[in-house]
Amino acid sequence: MGGASFTSLVWGDFVCLLSAVIYAVSVPLVSRYVLTYGRPAQLTCLQFFTCGAICIVLALVFEPVDLSKIVKAWPELLMVGIVSKGIAYFLMAFAQQHTSATATSIL
Repeated sequence: MGGASFTSLVWGDFVCLLSAVIYAVSVPLVSRYVLTYGRPAQLTCLQFFTCGAICIVLALVFEPVDLSKIVKAWPELLMVGIVSKGIAYFLMAFAQQHTSATATSIL
């Protein structure tokens, strides 16, 4: 993103790299968990609520919180959270019971 040069990297590039590293560590850990315990839904719920709690705390610390705007956007927030995150991560964890971590990360 920084022009294919390490000298022109900006903070957003480092955030993307950090995200990729975290995801690369997460996929094998999820695979190990679901193969050991066989509970992808439990893991997904734990991830979903933990990330939600962390994001709420960070929003309260770093963002101007307007409760009326949050109430107005509640259906959209719920839809995005459940459909694009909850279901997607559940399907990934479920798939990791039947495929390798490498195949799942490629998919």
